[in-house]
Formats: sequence, structure tokens, C-alpha cells
Amino acid sequence: MSTRTEELLKYDAEHVLHSLGPGGKNLGFALESAKGIRVKDSDGKEYMDLSSQLINVNFGHSRRDIIEAAKAQLDKMQFTTLLRGFTNVPVIEYSQKLAQVVPKGLDHFLFTLTGADADDCAFKIANRYYQVKGERRYKIISLFNAYHGTLRGTGGASQVGKGVMSECPPCGTHLHAPNYNCYRCPLHLEYPSCGIECAKYLDYLIDNEGKDSVCCFIVEPEQGAGGFIAPPPEYFPMVREICSKHGVLFIADEVMTGFGRTGKMWGIDNWNVVPDIMTMSKAIVAAYLPFGAVAISQEIFDTLR
Repeated sequence: MSTRTEELLKYDAEHVLHSLGPGGKNLGFALESAKGIRVKDSDGKEYMDLSSQLINVNFGHSRRDIIEAAKAQLDKMQFTTLLRGFTNVPVIEYSQKLAQVVPKGLDHFLFTLTGADADDCAFKIANRYYQVKGERRYKIISLFNAYHGTLRGTGGASQVGKGVMSECPPCGTHLHAPNYNCYRCPLHLEYPSCGIECAKYLDYLIDNEGKDSVCCFIVEPEQGAGGFIAPPPEYFPMVREICSKHGVLFIADEVMTGFGRTGKMWGIDNWNVVPDIMTMSKAIVAAYLPFGAVAISQEIFDTLR
């Protein structure tokens, strides 16, 4: 290890907070450059980036065409607000293109900086939707072992691991249902004789809490940070029906599974289910800029307007 690298790592250890959870320490090397699927540290040693960092460098590192496209836009205009009646051409044109690939009916968008922002905004949209309708719904249901970010609002919906998640108490608004995990079933049942009780529990939970108080149900089409767990085929059609039955908004968190990660354009497409709200980030810009989006249905859009 070179003297330069030793000095860099020493400063890093003394001044840089990597995370609020486990694993928040440097690994003994400092990355300095990247190209394609390879990253290089400050001593010139190369590594293969087999995880695409946080599963978000979908197009590889240092793609010149993407960098030049971003530079061209920055040269032209770097920012204008959407508040106070303003809009801009890039956001309109991108919305038109995004509308061509999202599930049918989800062609109204709010843009954010990250996936956690998108999930947090989805909660706010759901709350506001019922507020406008004159209903006091505020409870949010997510799954055991879920991950929806570590913001103050989304941390209560995230259960994967320990560390920072234990510092995000539910604040009385977050509820949790058993996750779909046929290998390690949280209900100690076996598929398919279980009758998909993990999905049926959602129905029980909404009834028990009072459906007039439950605002939304957020779920990953496949649990990512929780272990890359896929549901049984019956799960999503069942929970979609349960949400519709109780008038609870169904939010699909496509931050990790979106844009082809599961073989379909959207993870939820594997079950021919359309949510009321869908969140996305990561592959939407493949880590070249901070960006995310929330897609909402016509019904929600019309109500909020």
C-alpha cells in the first residue's frame, strides 16, 4: 500500500461517516476511477464491480455517451423550478418518454432525487389523496424484511437488518405484515398448502386496524436488500385484490427492480398487476446523476389537482 493511500484511508477513518448502520467503515482501499465493469483503486489495482455498486450502475461506469448527454444539458440549462407555475422542456419531454414504458395508466409523474425520496413522496401523495377526499387515513403497511430507504419517513417502513433501522421507530403510523418467503416462512408454513397466508394476513391487518385508517400498502416486487426474495405467483394478484377491496392504495417500490432488472420492464409486470403508485430510481439514470420518480394513476392525479 502506497503512502498516499495510507494517508487517504487515515483521513477517511477519522473524518468520513460511511453509514449509520453496520459496515460503516472503509475496507482498506480507496477507489479512484472506473470504466465499464471495472473499478481501480488509488494504488492502481483493478476490481470487477460485480454488484454494480448499490445495484444502480446498470450501464457501466464512465459511459462517454451518457456523460456527453449530461454535459450538453448542463451547458444549456442546469436547473429551473417546477414551483410557482414554472416548467421546462426537459421534464416535459422526459415525462412523455417515461409514459411510454410505465404500466398502463401510471402516466403522471413527480420527480425526486433518490429512491428513498420517491418512496417518501409516495407516502405524502397517498396521505394527501385521502385528505382531499375527506378521509383521515394515515397508516402505512409494509412487509417484514422490507427496505424502502432510511429517511425519517421511510425508515419506519424498512425492516431489513438492524443498525440504523432500529433508530427509525414507526411513529405510530407504520404497520408490518409477514413477507413472502417460502424458504423461511415467517408464519412457519409450507407452500403451496399454506394457502398464501402471508397475503391473506394483509386483509386481516387492514380489518384489525380499521380500513378507514389505513392509507397505503408499499411492497417491493422482489425483496432486494432483504435477500433477493421472490414471491409465490399467487401473492401479488391477491394483495392487489385486497387493497382494492379496502380502498387502500397499492404502492410498488420499483427502485431496485425497475427498468428490466427482473427480465420484465417492471418487476410488478411479472404478475400482470398494476399498482396505484409506483416509485423508481437507480436504473432510471444508472447512478450518473441523483434522480428518481413517482408515477401515479389518473384517479390520484385528478383528485390532487
